[in-house]
Amino acid sequence: MKSKKDKFITNLNKVINLAREELDKSGSYGYLPEIIENLENMKQRIDADNKAKDSLIGAIGYLVTDSIIFSESKIGKRILDIINDFSKT
Repeated sequence: MKSKKDKFITNLNKVINLAREELDKSGSYGYLPEIIENLENMKQRIDADNKAKDSLIGAIGYLVTDSIIFSESKIGKRILDIINDFSKT
């Protein structure tokens, strides 16, 4: 049986892959490379203290919500969901 952290990493990898697919599309969201980089950083900070996690969550949240259109897109919502889950790991 997978642990909570293993499930989170599996879901995080899915979101990262979706973001990379979106990045390959013409006209993708300008902050997507930075978002992907920060999502990758979440893997290394899975056991970080709350202050470090909150900092990373805030950075990703800011990048996603800078565009209301992106934040309401399928990938935007998935990213916001995964950073919410990160706060609970």
